[in-house]
Amino acid sequence: MQNIDFQKVSILKLDEEQINSIIETMSPVYELDDFTGCLDFMRTVQHLVPELEKNVIANAIETDDALLDDYLYLINELNEATDQTCEIIKNNESNKSLESEITNKLYEKQYFLEYIIGKSIKDDELILDDNISLEQYYYAFRHSPNCALLFKNQFDLLNKFVQDELYEDKLTVDRLRYFYSLRQPIKLVRFIMEKLKNNLEELKRYLFSITHFNKEKDALEFIPLITSKDYIDLLSESDLFWHLWHRMWNSVQKGKLTRIANKELKTNYHSNDKEAERYAKKKEIL
Repeated sequence: MQNIDFQKVSILKLDEEQINSIIETMSPVYELDDFTGCLDFMRTVQHLVPELEKNVIANAIETDDALLDDYLYLINELNEATDQTCEIIKNNESNKSLESEITNKLYEKQYFLEYIIGKSIKDDELILDDNISLEQYYYAFRHSPNCALLFKNQFDLLNKFVQDELYEDKLTVDRLRYFYSLRQPIKLVRFIMEKLKNNLEELKRYLFSITHFNKEKDALEFIPLITSKDYIDLLSESDLFWHLWHRMWNSVQKGKLTRIANKELKTNYHSNDKEAERYAKKKEIL
């Protein structure tokens, strides 16, 4: 059998009875009840065999998900996917690039999450498709570390996540950081600050990252939040106070923030203080 050129004689052109006969004949040689034996056999015949994928490969990966990488390596090598291939990919969290025939098959079956991840990582750019829902992009962002890296400059998409409130407690800190530099609606601010309440350095990193509150009312509602008992001590750091002071929409908000901070912290900030001007110039230099 090793002498057969399976690139010319495709096992896929055989009927089910013939394939089963080959599997039965070759099973003692390749140990086709074993994961590695199945991979070796399919590499030899240069094609995936759905019966082996379903009866051996899928069960082996379910028992030991570390085997998934070996399987993905094979299907990428063959650049081929069966219906069973798609089911295995769908049922296991892949964070790898996938070749074109595989992603085409995933798209055809409308397995869009797996398609986004596999094709985007392969092409090294996020694949945008109007036929794919925003939720599927969010799931790709949340589930795949390699795919998430491709969202870094996708500000329109990230803003849509915020508008549709597609963020949740499951988000890790490294994913939260993608939202730091966006325009900040107060609901997102509350979510992030609560999430980071016990991580002081990261919380300060977030607050220093704020460039704009989304609307005037968001900035106004931020004042009682940052001056609440959970967070007001942060304003004793003058650089942070002035950074947030400059993020306020108008002089009324700046004055309110200043008065509350001075009252609660016994500081001596002044809205017309040259310190505010000096801080602004320092940021320009930086």
